[in-house]
Amino acid sequence: MLSAMPECAGSARVCWRAGRHPQYTKCMDEGLQSACYAWPNGWVRPETDLLPSHDNMNLLLPPSLEHLQRHSVPQAERKLAERFCLNWDSQMQDWDITNANAELLPVVLGALEDTALTDDELYSLMALTIASADEALQLSMDSQGSLASLATFLRQRPSFYASAIKYWAEPALRKLDKEEQFRISEFMANVWNQILPELKSN
Repeated sequence: MLSAMPECAGSARVCWRAGRHPQYTKCMDEGLQSACYAWPNGWVRPETDLLPSHDNMNLLLPPSLEHLQRHSVPQAERKLAERFCLNWDSQMQDWDITNANAELLPVVLGALEDTALTDDELYSLMALTIASADEALQLSMDSQGSLASLATFLRQRPSFYASAIKYWAEPALRKLDKEEQFRISEFMANVWNQILPELKSN
């Protein structure tokens, strides 16, 4: 268990490596549902300075695009968790990051073509796919083919996936230091810049 910086101090603190991302460790005060993050060089900032949670991804979209806001819903996550034998509970936050698995990437990419998926299931599956692609990059796995397929899926439905694309792209779009970005942030920022003209025209 890690020690928190004073402004994040609290009782019943639980710390875990969120989604196996080496960039940070997330700590949660049970009951308060507040969190702060440890970065490689120690505790540097509270969660409020970082990206909002997936539930608040609309905060990342420009006002003119707020109508495109979507987020992953528990019912869809639970169904996908059963299908792919993943972790799920009703209180889980950032389900996609928690369940990110580079070895699962080819499977979830293929599942994106499943026409039986509901829109909610498809969006949650895409969120899991992006998180798994990010982990593949962290592990220096050969993922160029998977990234090309991922970009194709994202560009096929830019309005539908706008929230997810912007979330993962945001650190690169903000030009944060490399260690404060997801490994996939620059890739997603390129996708965002490619689809933005179409989003604005619709």
